[in-house]
Amino acid sequence: MAGDLEDLMARAAVDVEASVAPVPTETLSRLRGVVRRRRLRRHAVESVGALAVVGAVAVAAVLGGQHDPLPAVDPTPAPTVSVTPSPTPSPTSTPSPSPGVEAAGPVVREAEIADATVLARLSAPRTGEVWTTPQRVDPLLAARPREAADDWYLVGHRGAADIYATTGSTASLTEGEIFLYRLHVALYEHEAGVLRRIVCPSARTGDACSPRAPDPAVEDDSATFYDTLTPPRTVRLPGGYTVRTGATWTTDGEPMGDMGWVVLGHDVRLLADLGGGLQVVERTVPADPEAPEGLRTVQFALRLPYGALVDLAQADVPGGDSATITWDDGVSRADDSPWDSRTAPPGGRSCGSGMFSAQTAGFDPSAWTPAGRTSDGRTVYTPAPGRLELATVVFDWQEKNSRTLNPDDALNGLEGADAYPFDSVEQLVAERALFALQGPGDEWLLGLRNDAMNTVFECA
Repeated sequence: MAGDLEDLMARAAVDVEASVAPVPTETLSRLRGVVRRRRLRRHAVESVGALAVVGAVAVAAVLGGQHDPLPAVDPTPAPTVSVTPSPTPSPTSTPSPSPGVEAAGPVVREAEIADATVLARLSAPRTGEVWTTPQRVDPLLAARPREAADDWYLVGHRGAADIYATTGSTASLTEGEIFLYRLHVALYEHEAGVLRRIVCPSARTGDACSPRAPDPAVEDDSATFYDTLTPPRTVRLPGGYTVRTGATWTTDGEPMGDMGWVVLGHDVRLLADLGGGLQVVERTVPADPEAPEGLRTVQFALRLPYGALVDLAQADVPGGDSATITWDDGVSRADDSPWDSRTAPPGGRSCGSGMFSAQTAGFDPSAWTPAGRTSDGRTVYTPAPGRLELATVVFDWQEKNSRTLNPDDALNGLEGADAYPFDSVEQLVAERALFALQGPGDEWLLGLRNDAMNTVFECA
């Protein structure tokens, strides 16, 4: 699986790189400015071409701003927090709404919908969609070069209309399983010979719509929407860990216009079943074969009723944006660049995906000391004095995998200590670039500020 993913990501990066416009040098300088400041005695370099691959990474990332806190709504708890679902979702049913909660009402979009109403409509959608196990079909736009290369799946129906999902790349893992990596995933309805692209699938008027240009061969349908693709704004997970969806679902063009990126056949852990086939999951990113042992890279996501996974935005996850952490020493470590304050997995690489690393066994709380709080009040920990065992593993891994261009010698790049922006594990810890917090259930999550990830010019 890991090899297939790496091959697909590499092909995706090449495709996206070709479509990314050149980025001004000033922009790149702003993004990497903080790294230059922290590099102290080392050289730094910017490359405009590097931002093309930053764009490729951004295809799989969802960025968004902060939103005011909303009251939490408890979904139906998952029977276990260690579930690997089947590679294809089962057809969704239409049960009755919970007693005392009104799910009915005019089938129109609304600017604001109470979370209790959202949950009731997930279980009893007014909009009539029924999701089924995805079946690969012949492309409905075979005459068009781009769509001819896409893969089409029949994923459900709504009345007389069939619902299709497309994705840009696929690879078959085993018989009966499909792994989908998306450059784009779009939804269509086909009825009476007319193909319509669903532009705004959410029942909220403020949620994102697709920014893609209208296709002359397809009608753009901005009127059709689905109750089962409208998540509650706040979801409380096992152990009180609370995630939100506002930044994810209202970011222009992502993800509602391009509905998810990793779909079937991925290793996920069910955290909450919201109803109607919509779930909150933790997905495990395929491991780097050389990564530090015992650090599993994870990402929180919404699993849509037809199987697509939409990664939650950094701003929607406690600790996902390190700039929002309030440190006990009173020092603000917010950066000029939102990219540098994004939380990244300490056991991952700059070009990879994921938000945290989960220690698979042996997490020792005594090796960590309280040092701050997330915006929702969750305690954040940093390595305790004299307990640098894990921090040393992370530092060595990130430093070893750093490489960038050499401004003094174009033929011989900088590598290792010369390329990594931190001089020592002590500096990494002192600047609170490595931290931990308790996630869903008893799982401990480790985060690394993005500017402390290994430096590589392709996606630094």
